[in-house]
Amino acid sequence: MIDAARHNGAAGFLHKSLSADALIASIDQVEAGQAIWPLLAEVSATGESDLLNSKDVNLQIVKELGITDRQIEVLQLLVAGMPNKLIAHQLGIAESTVKTHVKSLFQVLKVKNRVTCQNRARDLGLLRLTD
Repeated sequence: MIDAARHNGAAGFLHKSLSADALIASIDQVEAGQAIWPLLAEVSATGESDLLNSKDVNLQIVKELGITDRQIEVLQLLVAGMPNKLIAHQLGIAESTVKTHVKSLFQVLKVKNRVTCQNRARDLGLLRLTD
């Protein structure tokens, strides 16, 4: 369904489970010309990303490193260049929670900044990044 919407020219997909703040931020992003699409394959009926069906994530590496689904979502948005505030709006969580996830990712990946985090994720094959 999401792929069909994208193929037919939709500007994005917003799940009904988004908080009001996240919904408003997402609409603002679409109005600014940005596309809003789920980053982890399909979104299930419960509103949770389904990592088991994701083609964007190397599940073996995720399991080995002990990275949570939410941390993967944060990592994908971080890799897309989004600042913490927009990541928070996109995921419907507090900015302080995003910072906690980023800090945890930095520790797990043994990096100190966003650029090296992206490079490390690519080098490990954690995310299947496209250039």
